[in-house]
Order: sequence, then structure tokens, then C-alpha cells
Amino acid sequence: SQSGETADTLAALAERFTDVNFVWLMGADNMLQFPKWRNWHRITETVPIAVYPRPGYTLKARLSPVATMLRECTLDTADAALLPMMAPPALVFLSGPETGQSATKIREAGDWR
Repeated sequence: SQSGETADTLAALAERFTDVNFVWLMGADNMLQFPKWRNWHRITETVPIAVYPRPGYTLKARLSPVATMLRECTLDTADAALLPMMAPPALVFLSGPETGQSATKIREAGDWR
């Protein structure tokens, strides 16, 4: 499970950089684990959240308890560009190619830059 430090870090960033519109990006696979994170509710109240599709997890993420809880503040995928301007809580499910490659592997390869 995730430590409470994520919520603390995001709150500190939002407080320090008031002119920056932060968005929390997570894969659909992590969305299913999100309720296990310490202080996950604080994260939803601090920054808007974008969820990237992942093979075998995208539909489950859309039907997850977190998605259900945030249903009234969920943007249509077509409106994803508006997410940074939304006050939290706000959620959007992004569209894109579903890759089985982990974010860690993508970062390590450096091909994303």
C-alpha cells in the first residue's frame, strides 16, 4: 500500500505552486488499488485525477468504487483537456493505446521524451 506521503506531497505542491494546475495521472490498474492508499480521499480533494487505460483494467476502473464515488464530478473523455482547470474532486478517464508495459519500464527506456 501507498504511504500517506503522496497526499502530503501533493498538498504541499498545491500550496507552494498556486499558479500551477496539477493533475494526478494513474493507470486504470492503480485506480483499483487506490482505496488501499493511505489518505486517498485527500488526494481526490487536492488534485484532479486522470486515469489512463490499461489492458484488462479499464472497464473495471470505470466501475470501481472510487469512480462511483466521483461519478458526479467525472468529465467526459472528450473534455479531458478541461481537467487541469477543474477544482477537485474531478476525474476523467483518458483514451489511448492500452499498453501492458509498466510506467517504470517506459520511464527507464526514455522513449517517452
